[in-house]
Amino acid sequence: MLVHRHIGNVDFAVDPSQSFGIYLKKIEDDKLNFSNLKAFIDWILAGTRIPATLQWELLSACNFKCRFCYIVGHTQNTIFSSERAFELIDEFVDAGVVQVILTGGECLIHPNFTAIYEKLRLAGIIVSVYTNLEKLTADQLEIFKRYPPYRIEISIYGHDEDSYERVTGRRAFKQVLQNIEILHNYGFNLLCKTPITTLTKNSIEWIHNWCENRNLEYLADPSIKNGLDGDDLSYFLLKNKEYYSAEKFGLQLEKKLIPSRNLKDGKDRDPSHVFSCGVGKVGAYINYDATLSPCSSIRDRRFNLMKLSFPDAWEQLVNNIQAEESLVISGCNPNCSAKSICKMCPALALRDEQGNYRVNPAYCERQIALAKVLSISS
Repeated sequence: MLVHRHIGNVDFAVDPSQSFGIYLKKIEDDKLNFSNLKAFIDWILAGTRIPATLQWELLSACNFKCRFCYIVGHTQNTIFSSERAFELIDEFVDAGVVQVILTGGECLIHPNFTAIYEKLRLAGIIVSVYTNLEKLTADQLEIFKRYPPYRIEISIYGHDEDSYERVTGRRAFKQVLQNIEILHNYGFNLLCKTPITTLTKNSIEWIHNWCENRNLEYLADPSIKNGLDGDDLSYFLLKNKEYYSAEKFGLQLEKKLIPSRNLKDGKDRDPSHVFSCGVGKVGAYINYDATLSPCSSIRDRRFNLMKLSFPDAWEQLVNNIQAEESLVISGCNPNCSAKSICKMCPALALRDEQGNYRVNPAYCERQIALAKVLSISS
């Protein structure tokens, strides 16, 4: 069964029985070759502002209680309305959404996860899933087999039951690894990942080797976000040499997945400009409380999807972002030695009462030190 879509000036069809089954109805250039979903989305957008990619928090609740999590323990346990979710999917299609990434909390424990996932796929939307995978059910496995996700990203938090319990509050080690093996044996596109924190650092080598022995892609990242309630979680952040070593390891893993990436190439975006990333151009973030935000790190501007249609909320978000795109983040050094690894943006910058942005000195200091460790320059 093919689902026919029309976005912008492009007619195409999606085969839900394939993870990335996209077929153009009319190919004007026989050299077009979309090796991945991002390449297709970049081509279809062609400079327009269409919400092609959405991340969607189906709930803020989770079966785990990771102490460094910025959501769980820092929000009320909220589950996205299933009725509104089904309505939104129809609105996504009209708005031109190509890909939805389902996340949480733990998205697999949403009471209607299977129905939401199936409706997305049958609407011709490509779906990825972010999960800790402990609670994978037989019904969810069957729907994945029938309508494969583009990718399943799985967080692994320890190397045995004790380390898992210390991090998550649950002795879920064997269950999670068993579920990964099941998905792997069915040939799903998997990416395993671990946040490198003071609680997980002693498990990283074991997890990396376990994934490598099974030819599973793996990423690790030492970044920590503060709680959504403002709670300071920096005490779970690695310090000094441990932090820089973890950052270097994480970048090496990323380089392995993306061999063409060269740190010395620099960024396509100018970090000194506000919203030089893709938010408000390519996509946005749907919060667990049914609001639309620019991304998971910028939630101080929310557009209520219980009162607005998705296209109307998207339009208001775009207008809000466009009003700031001419602003700059003051203090950015164009010759900074860390320019090629800088991720400075409104989420990381400091903002005064007048709405002016300036660089965060602590972030800059850390990135400059990391650039020295990596032996790169601008």
